[in-house]
Amino acid sequence: MLSRVGAHAAYNWQAGKNVVVPQISLNWQHEFMRNPYAINGNLLGTSPTFSNWSATPIRDFLFTGVGVTLEFAKRWNTSLFYNASTGNNNLESQNIFLSAGLKFSRILLAAINTMPEMVC
Repeated sequence: MLSRVGAHAAYNWQAGKNVVVPQISLNWQHEFMRNPYAINGNLLGTSPTFSNWSATPIRDFLFTGVGVTLEFAKRWNTSLFYNASTGNNNLESQNIFLSAGLKFSRILLAAINTMPEMVC
């Protein structure tokens, strides 16, 4: 079970036919009820069973993120985000996400659906 408290802020900035959306987020997460557990196994089903205990889980994290989305002519968009997970001595994670997208219109999809089928 997880709890998360935080904030996300974004602003749409019109630049001609394009839209720029800078974004920032900050979240604190706490994990409840997850304790160390035994991992049991054996070799080929014939050896004696052995166990290994998992580590005590990391309970608190601070998630931060900053990024920007650019929308071109209301059809194309691209985003670049940097996210980091910190606040715990046992784990630090940093990620960079890059994406590109294309919005399809209903007219284009209707035209594709009405095209005759080709038989080879």
